Amino acid sequence: MKKTIYAKALTAFAAIFVSASLAQAGPMANDKVTLDYGNKHKSGFSGGEFLLESTGSDYAFVTFCLEKDEVFKRNKPYRIESVTDYATQGGNGYDAYGSNSEMDYISDATKWLMNEYVFNYSELKSGFDADVDEDYFSYLVQQTIWNFEDEQNGEEYLDQYVMKSMGDKFSLGHTSGYLTHIKAVNIVDGKGRDRQSQLIANPVPEPATMLLFGTGMAGLAALRRKMK
Repeated sequence: MKKTIYAKALTAFAAIFVSASLAQAGPMANDKVTLDYGNKHKSGFSGGEFLLESTGSDYAFVTFCLEKDEVFKRNKPYRIESVTDYATQGGNGYDAYGSNSEMDYISDATKWLMNEYVFNYSELKSGFDADVDEDYFSYLVQQTIWNFEDEQNGEEYLDQYVMKSMGDKFSLGHTSGYLTHIKAVNIVDGKGRDRQSQLIANPVPEPATMLLFGTGMAGLAALRRKMK
């Protein structure tokens, strides 16, 4: 009897452990959110770091605008229409993967730049220019993203630096499976009108965490076999 109870308890614990380990708090369709300036966004700049926050304070993400011709109001409540690999409606730029103007896929260069900005900020900034003002640097990142997403043409910002740093992985075309945690959060207003597609970087599990998770699950399985 005790063995049966222990076995059931272990199974329940394992299920909870799996769910807790794989669950990831982040933007989802139909979430209510607001947008405001991020810590490295200076008022008056054309674009820069923003903060996407759920109205219930469940999460807050550093974001950048993917589309230059769509606007929103700071701290006004919006709804997430979808979280995808592409910006809806396409903005000024063309679809980097196909011909559907409503599915403007995020370029590899943008994905790489966003990943480095969120997870390796110091290295990214010092590699480009350690002395540049942080507010101005976020402005440069925003302009570079708009360049990569074909939202504008003209002056280069971090373009060449990103291309060199990415090496052989650099491509303005969509590559399936590359930096898949970088997403577009497509937000709409109360009437369902597109207001902006914001670039986010979801956290990814660290190898050590996954190793610990796997070891723990193996241990649970071994203990259950022993009890049987």
